[in-house]
Amino acid sequence: MLIKIRKLIKMQNTENIKKIDVRSYQMAAQVLFLTLGIYFLDFDINYFNVFITMLSTIFTQYICCLFFKQRFEAKNAVITGLSLSLVLRSNDLVIFILAGVVAILSKFIIRFNNRHIFNPAIFGLISVLLFSNSAWISPGQWGTLSWVLALLIIIGLFVAVKSNRLDVALAFISTYIVLTGVRGFWLNEPLNLIFYQFENGAAFLFTFFTISDPKTTPQTSSKRIVFGIIAGVWAMILRYYFYNPYYIVYSLALTSGMILLIKIILSFEYPKIFNKMSKAL
Repeated sequence: MLIKIRKLIKMQNTENIKKIDVRSYQMAAQVLFLTLGIYFLDFDINYFNVFITMLSTIFTQYICCLFFKQRFEAKNAVITGLSLSLVLRSNDLVIFILAGVVAILSKFIIRFNNRHIFNPAIFGLISVLLFSNSAWISPGQWGTLSWVLALLIIIGLFVAVKSNRLDVALAFISTYIVLTGVRGFWLNEPLNLIFYQFENGAAFLFTFFTISDPKTTPQTSSKRIVFGIIAGVWAMILRYYFYNPYYIVYSLALTSGMILLIKIILSFEYPKIFNKMSKAL
């Protein structure tokens, strides 16, 4: 009898664990990093800006759900708001409102095959960066402290595993590290300079919490790996050949846009060989 009770308790605990939404882990991690940034890393963050950003994403999500007759789900909007709060900086309150509104709108408007194409936070960031001179990102705010990087990697790995997106995360960061290392050796850079380029907290934050977004990455492991490799190549090109300080953000947007373009081209009626290529994507 006791054995049966133990089995029932074990089964119940297992079911409860499975019921935990992966997004809850991501939100908890984002709140943790935001707290660390404010109290230990001296992030230049205004609490009111965080509140406004969160309010803009949640309210826009609610309005869009009403308009498109969908069930309101706040968690995705909260994650987007936290993502924006972690990286977006501005002295203009309107920037945070615009970033939040545009980010959520992109999920409902820019779609293909019933899926949104761009990571909402990335789309919101790029929108305000391109069309405003008063918005910026501070990738160096995370510093190069070993304990910060270790915490980012450990928690990031945990969230990526839980969301079943570890493959795309590792594909991206591995590609970026290898290409950066090859470039450094080719240019005869000192080893300490090469390794210093990998001590970037923002890169790991992007790797495990942005590019691994289940909604905007392919559904199969092989396609996700290709997606991650392409994003890693873009990041390397944008950083070292276009000297773009926001290479991490733009690499994901370019990859998503490129995949969308290929899908659109291959969605038309072509000979059988092209139809096979379309199915492969």
